[in-house]
Amino acid sequence: VRCDWYVYAFLSSLLWVGKELYEKKDTEMEHILSTVETYMKRRQKTHVPMLQVWSADKPHPQEEYLDCLWAQIQKMKKDHWQERHIPRPYLAFDSVLCEALQHNLPPFMPPPHAADSVYPMPRVTFRMFDYTDDPEGPIMPGSHSVERFVIEENLHCIIRSFWKERLTCAVQLTSYPGNHKIPLNYHIVEVIFSELFQLPVPPHTEIMYTTLFIELCKLQPGSLPQVLAQATEMLYMRLDTMNTICIDRFINWFSHHLSNFEFRWSWEDWSDSVSEDLDRPRPKFVREVLEKCMRLSYHQRIVDIVPASFSVLTPANPSCIYKYGDESNKSVPGYNVALCLSIAIKNKASNDEIFTILKDVPNLNQEEDDDEGFSYNPLKIEVFVQTLLHLAAKSFSHSFSALGKFREVLRTLAESDEGKLHVLRVMYDVWKNHPQMIAVLVDKMIRTQIVDCAAVANWIFSPELSHDFTRFYIWEILHSTIRKMNKHVM
Repeated sequence: VRCDWYVYAFLSSLLWVGKELYEKKDTEMEHILSTVETYMKRRQKTHVPMLQVWSADKPHPQEEYLDCLWAQIQKMKKDHWQERHIPRPYLAFDSVLCEALQHNLPPFMPPPHAADSVYPMPRVTFRMFDYTDDPEGPIMPGSHSVERFVIEENLHCIIRSFWKERLTCAVQLTSYPGNHKIPLNYHIVEVIFSELFQLPVPPHTEIMYTTLFIELCKLQPGSLPQVLAQATEMLYMRLDTMNTICIDRFINWFSHHLSNFEFRWSWEDWSDSVSEDLDRPRPKFVREVLEKCMRLSYHQRIVDIVPASFSVLTPANPSCIYKYGDESNKSVPGYNVALCLSIAIKNKASNDEIFTILKDVPNLNQEEDDDEGFSYNPLKIEVFVQTLLHLAAKSFSHSFSALGKFREVLRTLAESDEGKLHVLRVMYDVWKNHPQMIAVLVDKMIRTQIVDCAAVANWIFSPELSHDFTRFYIWEILHSTIRKMNKHVM
């Protein structure tokens, strides 16, 4: 990585001084370039597949960043070190500078490597557009032209400098010098997406890129939204070969973006997703986007914005499923106890009163497992958790308050590992149509120590959840659980 960084620093500087060095120090220059070429041929690049956004190289190859820069420098050398995008105001004063006092720069020695030295991570050069994507505007520089490198580096530098102030950042990006010579909006969209999809993590928090796109669309409502829509369509068409983590970021960005523009989108253009197998990337993408949109709106709004043909991908009504709420279920074990519990909780019963109501619930598990028969009673857990979550179903706050108030009851019922697992199963049965509620309740249960991280992991990888294993809310819960466990260990 250290060698890569020094090679990158040298090659990137040639854009500014390559011509002068070749004219005045051609022998030394050829020697250094020959050394770099030898190094480039023997480099190990086993990391590249892990950093690529797409597994396929069509229509645009996803090149390793140093390979791409090396190809750009070689092309620049063939073009006699000419480039057209770096401002050089000093050329106007060449006659004065030639007669000015010359300074000899002291030799530069790179600092030695230390244990705490940090070097830039390797990356892959992200490509979405070429000159064919904007046939009417200025021609986009080719992927191996140094002009492309200069423009992208400058745009990355603007984002790096102003990312905390999204409006200022958007203004600086749209005011890029020489914007009439290049398809600037295409470059801006490509650079922002390249950072958003950068693996393993983006340079900045993901929501920054969403807010930056929103400001850019407000600044240039007549041009940038069209480019962004074109880019979204390209990303959608390439979902089959897209990295799963990048699909997740794409879903988060797109749903948040739609929520800021009244959820307007030409959904009919994606009607092919309805006819595909629901486990394919495109139907899954549309389903997850609509589900995330529902988090930022409400169910009926999402039903209204998509065509009726999308019903198979539209989220289910996020209502609570209470098995003891229908009188036709009187024969269900625990029905009468659930009614008593419901009245007791409404009357603000104490923990002792709750235990008194639950004590006569038969333990169907006792004969199978005498050791845990008294601490793990699945019917007790089911009756209590079902009733409690049903009564607190009005909002997140009601549910949090209920879990907090009856925390000791839940901890007693779920004392064993199997008990914790059963609490999660029952909670899922109640809220299976509301993934966001499941995610926040699991988080709250871990924080209140009703369940532990190991129980959540065992539940996620259990056969009961196998049908939801590729749903993003499951991985949202798992990642959140791992982060909590890491904090606990550290």
